[in-house]
Amino acid sequence: MPTSACDYIDEKFEKELQNLPPVATLPPLEKRPVFWLEKGRFAKGIKFDHLYVKNETGVWLRYKDERKEDLFLQKDMPGRYYGYDEIDRSPDEMWVRRELKHYEYGIYDISLFENEAKIFSQTAYKVVRKFIGFFNLHSMRGTSFAAPQGTEENLNAIRGLQIPLESFPKNPNEPWLVQPSKLEARGYSGDKIAKKLARNIFEIPGEGWRQTMRINSGAKDIKVICGDEICLALAFDESKINSCDNGTASTAIYTLNLKQKFNNFHTLTSRNFNYVKLGDKYSLDDVKSFKIVLSRFRYIKGYNKGREITDYEVILQNSEGEQVNEICRNEIQKLDNHTQ
Repeated sequence: MPTSACDYIDEKFEKELQNLPPVATLPPLEKRPVFWLEKGRFAKGIKFDHLYVKNETGVWLRYKDERKEDLFLQKDMPGRYYGYDEIDRSPDEMWVRRELKHYEYGIYDISLFENEAKIFSQTAYKVVRKFIGFFNLHSMRGTSFAAPQGTEENLNAIRGLQIPLESFPKNPNEPWLVQPSKLEARGYSGDKIAKKLARNIFEIPGEGWRQTMRINSGAKDIKVICGDEICLALAFDESKINSCDNGTASTAIYTLNLKQKFNNFHTLTSRNFNYVKLGDKYSLDDVKSFKIVLSRFRYIKGYNKGREITDYEVILQNSEGEQVNEICRNEIQKLDNHTQ
């Protein structure tokens, strides 16, 4: 476990932060739903498990990690709630690691609102030291502290105000596909087109439940296709063209496990999901079904050049059952035989 004995410590820098005037203590408050008021993806100054966001449609749930979806909860705002806002004034991450020699250094102007009225604000300085206990090519996270005095207590108090609007897992971790290396790995398929309510909002049916999900992607078009166990979200982002050998836009592919409500779409560990594109004569409208099978691939350049692997392959099909997608040949090449 990291300890300060194994960390890089800049005594002058840390003393300057710790000598800042103490901050006022957040008064005791009753727990209420906490809404995210900033335009960014998620709060960085406080480690919330989840936050709520609202728009003209209603109230949405957003989990803490880097998933790209919001889950619809209800149409109306609760009568009493808190709003949390922060302005991120952190220095450049590479400068922090190169010049300051710390793992992270964040500066956040945080504000707490009771409905629309601001009731608390302060600037929080958060430092994560760099672990130097043994030689490693990559910088590792060490111990952390917050300044000025009283900041850690305030951040924890604000985080502790959050309550669920309804019962849902704090952070669902249901596996969405079995890892290819395991013997029980098998294929998946689906041909049910999910109902699209807007460009990026879909109605997902599960086992005894129905969930409206908003996919926060800048892709021009998105399509969701479901099977009995998983759904596949296909996002065509014209701005991302560096994944394919011929400069065409690639397809971001996400999977959703249908075993449990309040799951999010996940990207897979399979490298092949990053290297999929539609054939030149096809569009997203042509995609009517999918299959996920195990196939054999070979690396064609880089450190792993020549190495063969078994991994997932996504096969997108039209109404005639023809495959409409290809694997980009920039790093990996599919071999002829499947390993089903």
